[in-house]
Amino acid sequence: MSRWRSLLALGVGLTACTAAAQERYRVDWEEVCAGGTTVLPIGVQVSVSGGACEFPTGPNFYVGQVIVISFSLDPGYGNPEEFLGVSNAGANFGRAFPNPCCPPPVPGASHCCEHTWVKTDDQGRMHGSSWSSPPLLGPAPFDGIHRITIDGRPGYISMGDIVFELTTECSVGTGDTDGDGLPDVWEECGLNVGEDGEPETCLVRPCDLSLRDMGADPKHKDLFVEIDWMDAGPHARGHWPRRIGMDRIRESFAKAGINLHLDTGQSSVMDPQTGRRWRSLSRSNSVNHVNKLGNCTNDPEDPVCNPTIWSDFDAIKRANFEKLREPVFRYGLIAHHIDDLGTSGLVRDIPGSDFIVSLGDWHPSGGGTPKEQGGTLQHELGHALGLRHGGGDNVGWKPNYLSVMNYWFQVDGLVHRGGAPLFDYSGIWLPDLDEAELDEPDGICGGDPGLAAALTDYGTRFQCINLDWIAPHAAGPIDWDCDGVQNERGIASSLDDDPALRVFTGYEDWSNLVFRAGSIGLLGAGPLRRASAATGGELTLAEAATITRPFDVVVEGPREIQLPDGEPATFVFGVRNIGESPDEYDLFATSAERAFDFSLQTSSLQLAPGERAEVEITVELREGAHPRSEDELSLYVSSMGDPAISDEDRVFLSLVPEPAGLFLRLAALAALTGLRLRAGLRAPPVQDEHRDCRLRSAPWERPLRP
Repeated sequence: MSRWRSLLALGVGLTACTAAAQERYRVDWEEVCAGGTTVLPIGVQVSVSGGACEFPTGPNFYVGQVIVISFSLDPGYGNPEEFLGVSNAGANFGRAFPNPCCPPPVPGASHCCEHTWVKTDDQGRMHGSSWSSPPLLGPAPFDGIHRITIDGRPGYISMGDIVFELTTECSVGTGDTDGDGLPDVWEECGLNVGEDGEPETCLVRPCDLSLRDMGADPKHKDLFVEIDWMDAGPHARGHWPRRIGMDRIRESFAKAGINLHLDTGQSSVMDPQTGRRWRSLSRSNSVNHVNKLGNCTNDPEDPVCNPTIWSDFDAIKRANFEKLREPVFRYGLIAHHIDDLGTSGLVRDIPGSDFIVSLGDWHPSGGGTPKEQGGTLQHELGHALGLRHGGGDNVGWKPNYLSVMNYWFQVDGLVHRGGAPLFDYSGIWLPDLDEAELDEPDGICGGDPGLAAALTDYGTRFQCINLDWIAPHAAGPIDWDCDGVQNERGIASSLDDDPALRVFTGYEDWSNLVFRAGSIGLLGAGPLRRASAATGGELTLAEAATITRPFDVVVEGPREIQLPDGEPATFVFGVRNIGESPDEYDLFATSAERAFDFSLQTSSLQLAPGERAEVEITVELREGAHPRSEDELSLYVSSMGDPAISDEDRVFLSLVPEPAGLFLRLAALAALTGLRLRAGLRAPPVQDEHRDCRLRSAPWERPLRP
């Protein structure tokens, strides 16, 4: 409740009005007019009915059209005092209904009110058109559907921001309700840059870093990670985050009930709940190529050379990672090398907030395959969340630990009959596996029927007679001693390269993640340091090469494609057989939004081991699709030698607008001056004699609040 409402409730007379703060949200009207729905950070949904909008001079709405605004505000965000209305594209703003802090509109007059602009015609309507809508005062009306109908004399209005008045003070405590390491007040509001340049808690919106705008929820675990990467250097591709690998990580966390806000660039998904992209809120970027961080040769965890790696890392981090993000975001760098052995990555602390992925020579063109990169990034992030190679210990290569933290599954994914590669942390604590007392009929489930049912689609890996074995059925039977018989009990066999027999313990990862670590959740106290970050050594290129892959494939596409406006474009995916046997593959392409039409050069391939083929795909905007459509195109490739083996890659598609010519310059001028570009017969523009009273904003192509 704002101050003036509180005083009125107490019967106190007012001589001045103190209103709540104004919150402006940029609505993607083009998406809305194309039949979509925009979801604002505070939970408001906006859609349009009653006809299409016209572009590019608007969006323009006409008499009889209905703008449908569905309100579902979380009360924890603040108490909404009033829905103010919708501004036009030039950031002008007409109030739709009474506001006790402003005098009522006077027919035929214009006036300023708290830095907002109102212009009415001689009947008290907004210029050219008016909003027909009941007032929304107080929190209650924000639950449900609210419709605004354009009426008035013939004409049109160009839409801009949706504007609310919300109380500015955060009404939450300092606790951490969801246990994600971020105080509730940060997730409700955010952080500011203090007078000393250091981050401080923001108690009054707007905040310099608004976690709410990024999709944070104090009642739902949120994990924020920024990834930067080295540019190409001497290699053809660079080390940019592969979209499919990042999507797999995000989906893994989503299935566990955790919102992973993974910032890998403006077109990457920011909010897993709504699918909103980072856009201007992204800070992820490429950094200059360095062949090796530090001066380690063969052991990046060596206490003598390890600090040199982090010294080089910190120099890059200081130049590319905003200090304001440090209490909230973990920071990962996709680098080239950290030693001379091709070690896959490194973490500063377990748990902690800094990590490195280093796959410089793991692929003929550098940077690792999408599976290798995505799996290794999730592996190193797991270390930063408190996990080790055996879950709770550093024992690697466990057959009964089904996790991306296990060397067996770091770069190839779990043995899983679900089609697409699966990278995940362990969700089941499996029984101990004693190499001196192995029961083949029980597999890794210890005879538990519940576990056997849960692992129906899973297999595992182990070593036997110095060879890697894939057991397709984790629940058994498994021929542990590789003698061709699978029904023996109480046998002894080493399941790794250590001839000494031991007991492998299971572990369940998800419930043991540590969120508050490193610099996360802290202000000014310095990072939480751990006694040791030693992992027992990370997976190297040579070790990964020993893992058996009878059949395997990798798909690689470009990072992003921008099509010339209205023109088809052809681009190339690479398909490589990285298995040990010749194979034939089925190919098909699909898209998420179906905004583009595409044709695939071929639907099948035959490749020898190590052979690579290029597959051309031609793409053009689908007829009737919105001219500013965006989409993700996927090429999916499946092995005919082993139907459980497949891969895909995703490419972000968008259109390149026409070169900024006269029309776009006029559009920008219109946004800044309040003029409208006319297309066809339109109502004449209304003179604006109160231009200085407007809410100031950036040009209309630049979002105020994404």
